[in-house]
Amino acid sequence: MSVPLWKRAFDVVERNSGPALTKTLSNPEVIEAMTLAVAVRRRAESDLAELVRRGLHLFNLPAGTDISKVSHQVAGLEREIRQLNRRIETLQSQTPQSQTPQSDKLQGGTGNGASETTAKQDGGS
Repeated sequence: MSVPLWKRAFDVVERNSGPALTKTLSNPEVIEAMTLAVAVRRRAESDLAELVRRGLHLFNLPAGTDISKVSHQVAGLEREIRQLNRRIETLQSQTPQSQTPQSDKLQGGTGNGASETTAKQDGGS
């Protein structure tokens, strides 16, 4: 089976440039320069992000960090709601059926077995 053309081309380039690249990349000064370049790039990105955030806040617009913060808060609230719903379901399953109208009153319902929330979801007022 013959070697694909792209592989042969790659091997030629690697054979010709490999020793020079190895020598260059093992030089401590080159490694230090690359490390410095990465640090400068990160700092520039951070400074630019801060500048954009401040600019958006000048016009009373949310920045990405604000949206992320609110998104995490909403996710936390959704988790709490799920936990509360599970606790309610557990308590309702432990409560005898004769006490169900009483539990509706405690939840703000009408006491007739249909809660106000259900009526609103069904289109009622």
